[in-house]
Amino acid sequence: MDKEFQMNTAEYEAMYRVEKDHWWYRGLRDILFYWTSKFFPKAAINQIRFLDAGCGTGINLSEHEKRGVNIWGIDASEDAVAFTQKRGAKNVSQALIQNLPFKNQFFDLIYCMDVIVMLHEIEVKEALLEFKRCLKPSGRLLFNSATLHFLYSSHDVASHVVSRHSKKKLENLLHETGFVLEKSTYRLFFFFPLLAAVKLVQKIGLRSKKAEKVKGDLEKTNPVVNRILYPVMKLENFLLRWVNLPIGTSLFIVARLK
Repeated sequence: MDKEFQMNTAEYEAMYRVEKDHWWYRGLRDILFYWTSKFFPKAAINQIRFLDAGCGTGINLSEHEKRGVNIWGIDASEDAVAFTQKRGAKNVSQALIQNLPFKNQFFDLIYCMDVIVMLHEIEVKEALLEFKRCLKPSGRLLFNSATLHFLYSSHDVASHVVSRHSKKKLENLLHETGFVLEKSTYRLFFFFPLLAAVKLVQKIGLRSKKAEKVKGDLEKTNPVVNRILYPVMKLENFLLRWVNLPIGTSLFIVARLK
């Protein structure tokens, strides 16, 4: 599989170790599970099909499996697939989100968490068309994506991020490919000044390093910081049920087919 779409192996290893407890990953899981549960009542959960498009090291996929969801996962990276299988996930394979190995209208819901940043704009459009093809007429698409390209940082380099696509660009691409927006909001609003400052500092000297030599910042957050920051994420996720936030370092979008 093309290395362009894969993070450094060390980043997958770090993700596998920390994503259960890291405040950022816990916050993302909270908002993801709120919306997947919102659309499908628990009584019908074993009758539906989900796709984790770009499953990473598989914690979202394995947690959905534990809840009884029929879920499949794909990732461009052989390392990611191996870590996902290590978590005990069943239906996971190596593939690109621009070329899904599934038949038409196979899924009720597809989610894609922080994957499209590894794609150029034309590839994002190709992926959205594949999501459209594989979704049932009533299907939903959920995705999270880093945004605001001036915040490009060491974690982005280590993760082989191509672009932190803008909110307007992603919304336009969704409309062009046949989706209707149900929610489109920035995330990490309360942390924005701090995270923006940290990421801008990280940019100093970053361009002179090769991606393989750059380490991300996943393991720089200690347990005390996790305990402080996670409740703030919980509060923000609660507010996001009703409001959209005006700025942040990530986007969260919910869309359905037209």
